[in-house]
Amino acid sequence: MAIGDGEDILASDILGLVSFEITVGNTHSLTTVADQKVIVFARAVQNGNPSTATLAYNGVTKDSFSGANGANADVPIILTYMETPGAGTEDITVTGSQAVIVVIKLNQA
Repeated sequence: MAIGDGEDILASDILGLVSFEITVGNTHSLTTVADQKVIVFARAVQNGNPSTATLAYNGVTKDSFSGANGANADVPIILTYMETPGAGTEDITVTGSQAVIVVIKLNQA
């Protein structure tokens, strides 16, 4: 899709380029096509003193947070990454409890 100068951008134009996937849990199976970019946000609760929360794609850590809190209380953590993974299906995993994984897929026009 190409939008020329002076042309209106319609909602259908945008919706054809982006899609969203949400998983409540620690694992999301992600299927992508060639040249598709993904932006991943993961929320988890970290508890421990110290402890580490990680976000991984295909077993490779993409983002992590290590820390400690003196109260040993639940601490919400947001982890993110963006890449063009290539065509295929692989798992996104996040450690911690109460995990939610949000994937935004950006298609090439």
